[in-house]
Amino acid sequence: MMVVIARHPIYSALFLVLTFIGQSIFYLQLQAPFLAAVQVIVYAGAIMVLFVFVIMLLGEDKPLRGERNLGVPAVIGIAFCVFLIAEIGWMIGNQGNLPASHTVAPVTVVSMAGQTGETVEFGSVKAIGNTLFTDYLFAFEATSIVLLVAMIGVVVLAKRRL
Repeated sequence: MMVVIARHPIYSALFLVLTFIGQSIFYLQLQAPFLAAVQVIVYAGAIMVLFVFVIMLLGEDKPLRGERNLGVPAVIGIAFCVFLIAEIGWMIGNQGNLPASHTVAPVTVVSMAGQTGETVEFGSVKAIGNTLFTDYLFAFEATSIVLLVAMIGVVVLAKRRL
């Protein structure tokens, strides 16, 4: 919601990074660490760098009228960061002291059959590669072409303004 509501495009991009990180946490909860890592590296890293580059290329990174550098939101943000760091430190320090009711139950790994009949684990690199380059090849290639055309369009629009 904050991606759409934010008035400044850079703030929208930063909220989108938080959304991608939250989605990677869901992947971790689903026992798919490779997908979580790819989510952070590809989307929160590479794609967001491209978005911020385009925003700055268009000149939309300038402060809005009446925007302050520091104030109440900055103080609240700093306090929230300090609270999160303290909470993470407390969790790491008390890791062995949790009662048995707070431990995570083992998860059964769901398997799927590959093309040659072998069994591969859900969320593994092999399973994702098989699915992506067989069942979803057209959608994968179409998405890459759409992103390329959008990036070229932005560069052409920005070049006219320069």
